[in-house]
Amino acid sequence: MRPRCPSVPNRADDEHAPTPTNSQRAEAAYRALHTFAQREGMSTHTNDMETVVGDFLASLAHYCDEMGISLQERLSNARMHYDAETRARGEQFNDLSLAAAPISYHQRRER
Repeated sequence: MRPRCPSVPNRADDEHAPTPTNSQRAEAAYRALHTFAQREGMSTHTNDMETVVGDFLASLAHYCDEMGISLQERLSNARMHYDAETRARGEQFNDLSLAAAPISYHQRRER
């Protein structure tokens, strides 16, 4: 059996906790990304957050490898939640297929 992360109390433990707004969800993501960036020695200026998000997603993929978690399945589940939370008006998963076949670092340098 693979090791699990320590248990952290969450909103699901309190059935009376209000459902967070999308702004609150975004704020929680920002806090997680900001912590990640600080630990990695990265800048957290607004114009550098795209780099932070990309590096975090790559690290998340490594974590999923280590834990035996299917990132593809989790992204599909995330899309379902995101669509429900935005009433299918969000734009973040419109063309996720672009992430399926990345151009390698070496291919970019040859262009």
